[in-house]
Order: sequence, then structure tokens, then C-alpha cells
Amino acid sequence: MGSQHNPTEGEEMPRRLLSVPEAMACTGLGRSNFFNKIATGEIRSVKIGKRRLIPDTAIDEYIARRAHETKVDAVLERVVAEESGVLERLKDA
Repeated sequence: MGSQHNPTEGEEMPRRLLSVPEAMACTGLGRSNFFNKIATGEIRSVKIGKRRLIPDTAIDEYIARRAHETKVDAVLERVVAEESGVLERLKDA
């Protein structure tokens, strides 16, 4: 029997490092795009020996940032559309 530690309520789970293929599967990104995101710092990684590993929290952060950027883009598109309508009405007046 192994002695596994199960976190209690309020205690954080231990962090997990993912291989590049595992992290790619989590994000749906292809290999080149994934490595570009690492190179630009959009996705954090660590190097242990010759292996490049991705903290699971780095994937969560990347997804959260992308979700936020998507929401901001949607709001900006709506504001631009509203402003365009106002400008058209002013031209017609």
C-alpha cells in the first residue's frame, strides 16, 4: 500500500508538470504554434534536463487570458458598431 496524501478542504493540490504533447492536447494548439507561445512567453514552461515541461497552472492561465481577450474583443466590436451607427445618424441629420 502506497502512502498517498489527499489534500483536505482548503489545501491546494500539488502542482503537476505536463509534457509538451499533453499540454498541446489541453490547448488544442499545434506543435509549432505551441512552441511559438512558449518562445513569446504566452505559455510558461520549465526545462528539466533536456525536457521542456509545462506547469498545469500555465495552461489554466493561458486559457483564462484568451477567454478575457475574447470578451474584451466582443465588447470593443459592439462599441465600434454602436459608434458607427451614431456617426451615420449624425451624417444624415
